[in-house]
Amino acid sequence: MKKTQIHIARNGQLLGVYDSDKISDYVEMGTLKSTDHFFDEKSGAWKTLDQWQDAHPSASARQPASTAPQDSAPKSSSSEGHSRRSSRSHRSKKGNVLPWLITLVFLCIGAGLVAWVFTLSDEINVLREKNRQATETQRTLKLENQVLNEVTPAGKIRGIITYSPTAGQVAVMSGSTVGLYPRESVEQAISTVAADKSLGFSDASEKLKSILSSPISVTITDSNGRVDMVTPAPGDYVLVASAAKKTDTGYDKYLWLIGFTASDRPSRVVLLNEDNAISEAKPELTLTDFVDFATK
Repeated sequence: MKKTQIHIARNGQLLGVYDSDKISDYVEMGTLKSTDHFFDEKSGAWKTLDQWQDAHPSASARQPASTAPQDSAPKSSSSEGHSRRSSRSHRSKKGNVLPWLITLVFLCIGAGLVAWVFTLSDEINVLREKNRQATETQRTLKLENQVLNEVTPAGKIRGIITYSPTAGQVAVMSGSTVGLYPRESVEQAISTVAADKSLGFSDASEKLKSILSSPISVTITDSNGRVDMVTPAPGDYVLVASAAKKTDTGYDKYLWLIGFTASDRPSRVVLLNEDNAISEAKPELTLTDFVDFATK
């Protein structure tokens, strides 16, 4: 048998260089195992010792041209270093993710708190608005109750002009013109104006007021929106009043034609508001009779 030297490896680690004629002895003694690998220079590959053959082409040992099999070839120090660096890098990435996750959780909690605060603020504003409307409603009811319970002496007619600046609110109209006319004169003027179907509310109102140029008396509402006029004698009369309410788009004009009967008994205050007014929304020129809850 030609004596040669071969490279032996176990579990990927190079054991050393052995004489080929002593391989069998080493296996029998247990120094080497049949599962150990040797480098076959003829095939250029690593093989197990149980595949070892007596004949090998090379007479002396040479450095193997290729590495041992992946599962059993010797591991270089650079490979081990790369593995350790990869492990450290993986642990480092895990460590870097955790602070970001904690930050994200706190951001979500913060966003939820901000949304809750805004929602609570909106609810508080709604409650405040409801409270304001309730206060205005109470004030309105108080004002209307005061007007309804107020008594006008015989021989006079008292009125108050109110309007609603917003829903649930009531305000008075000061500086509005109010005239006292005989009912018959007003009815004739209404018939004359109504005959012209081409007139809109504004033109019809102006024409009516131009026809009614001679009132029994005329006045304007005071700072409380009130008028106090003398009726010359018992009979049928009409209060003709006009006013305008400022809006976001301009002015809403109103005209009142309130008929009433004067007597020798006290009467209630006449309430003029948007419900019994003639306007662009209700342009028909008609008399609205005031129901006198006169006291006896």
